[in-house]
Amino acid sequence: KVRPMQFPPIPACFVCPISRQLMLDPVTAADGASYERDVVARLLSGSRVAASPVTGLPLSSATLNPNAALKAAIDAYQELRDAVEIQWMEVEASMSQYTSQSNHKIEHDERKAKDLRRQIQTFNEDGAMNSARRRHISGPADAEEACEA
Repeated sequence: KVRPMQFPPIPACFVCPISRQLMLDPVTAADGASYERDVVARLLSGSRVAASPVTGLPLSSATLNPNAALKAAIDAYQELRDAVEIQWMEVEASMSQYTSQSNHKIEHDERKAKDLRRQIQTFNEDGAMNSARRRHISGPADAEEACEA
């Protein structure tokens, strides 16, 4: 089996500092930090004084601006990651098929080798028996020749 794909960690700038999750709708607050829109909006709406979730200092404005560049980077990262994952699954499938075919071929070759070993053993046994017969048959003839001489 092919070793499971190990992706590098998600870049820290793609992670919301509040939820610690990959941002899907990143916004920038007045402190310059980017957050997941729903998470920071809930946090800011629940407080009387808008404070930076990162520094704790008061925010000059509670306005949240979409961070289109960060969203595009996160989307491109996700697409790349998905494409790599699909390619890795294809590699795993190919390797699995190759391994199965190789194992089948090895088993086939092992059966052939076993049959050949049996044939060689039979041949050797037959050869030894034929040689013994020849000695047995030629033995008395040689004895007669020896007597005649």
